Amino acid sequence: MARSPTLAIVGLVVGIPLGVLVGNVVWRHVADSLGILPVAIFPVVALAVTVPCVIALVNLVGFGPARKAARTWPADALSSE
Repeated sequence: MARSPTLAIVGLVVGIPLGVLVGNVVWRHVADSLGILPVAIFPVVALAVTVPCVIALVNLVGFGPARKAARTWPADALSSE
């Protein structure tokens, strides 16, 4: 079962919209306090590149420990001595 990519995808699905929403609200308050027009720019290209890069990085980082765990015999891992 691949837990790392699943956790990364859930984090991206929750984090990106929440970050855009909170960032937009904060920017509107800052722009209003400065007296400037609150125009928010949504970085579509940056987010489109970020999603596959995060998933690839999570898979790359988790490859070594997953391979080591797959080669470990359950009896050896459960033995107390």
